[in-house]
Amino acid sequence: VFQHNQILRENAFGNFKILTKKIIQSNAMVRYLDNVDNRKDKLNENLSRELLELFTLGIGNYSEEDIKNGAKGLAGLGIGEENAVYRKFFEDNESFIYLGKKGNFKIDEMIDIIFEQPNIPYLITRKILKWFIYDNPKEELVRYYGDYFKQMDFEIRPLLTKIFTEEFAKKNAGSKIKNPLEYSLQLMNELNISNTNTKLITFFIKEQGMDLFNQPNVKGWDGGNSWLTSQIFLQRNNTADLLCNGKNISRAKKENDNMMMNQNPNRQLNVKLNWNREGNNKEIIAQLSNRLLFQTDAANQQDFEKILKYDFDSKTEGSDNAVMRLFNFMVKTPEFQLI
Repeated sequence: VFQHNQILRENAFGNFKILTKKIIQSNAMVRYLDNVDNRKDKLNENLSRELLELFTLGIGNYSEEDIKNGAKGLAGLGIGEENAVYRKFFEDNESFIYLGKKGNFKIDEMIDIIFEQPNIPYLITRKILKWFIYDNPKEELVRYYGDYFKQMDFEIRPLLTKIFTEEFAKKNAGSKIKNPLEYSLQLMNELNISNTNTKLITFFIKEQGMDLFNQPNVKGWDGGNSWLTSQIFLQRNNTADLLCNGKNISRAKKENDNMMMNQNPNRQLNVKLNWNREGNNKEIIAQLSNRLLFQTDAANQQDFEKILKYDFDSKTEGSDNAVMRLFNFMVKTPEFQLI
């Protein structure tokens, strides 16, 4: 798993074709997708299927015959010292047809053939847009950036640069639901929390459906609407109450986990919210709204002014608590859940 993670770190901004070859030939991947059981006399199609379906082309751009024949090319590819290697007694050396080409192909040649397919740039481009910008990117946008990705010979850094610079200028706020990690990090950053219990934060993120370094399957997390069920929204609001009151996230579940429960979840946190101490109530509301919410309306403004009233004085005792109440209210709105 460490080697697999290192491959991702070292190649994340490099060439996608090279990254694909390294990932498919990582010991972690051949074990996770059961290619250690893929032999010429007993084929296992798992790795062959996911190579086409999830990693490169996507459903509709290959046939079941390609999956079966791809398994032949992957037969015997098992765990090695540094990376996956072929075992000569288990590999299949007969010719087969793969995506329209005939030969006795092995993994590197198979990936070369995959990257010759016309639809190769679009699956990964769609995934990148979904992860960073939109929960549901428009197809013309996927095609636009995918064509550029192909022009750049599948170099990831230029694609990311183009997406970030061009999409930044668009009015696309509120297009994506924050995942549990994004939500937690923003909340702690806004409150300038430095002494929180990281194990409890990790537990909270896991309870929200995002078990870090342990995705539910090879596809990863579904994202989108799955990050904001009614239960998750309630958990987020309860967590906001705790953190805004300077308390650590508590664990209501898995009380038999002694390592976690031995730590005091209710110890006070160092919480400091930055706000304009020279401003009146409307100026402070505007400051926090601009920082936290992608949009507000007249109804929101009325709610905010009921909490931070017109006669608010930043010099009086309790002003910090008043602004914190406003902050707590804002981060529990639906608008805060979106990027």
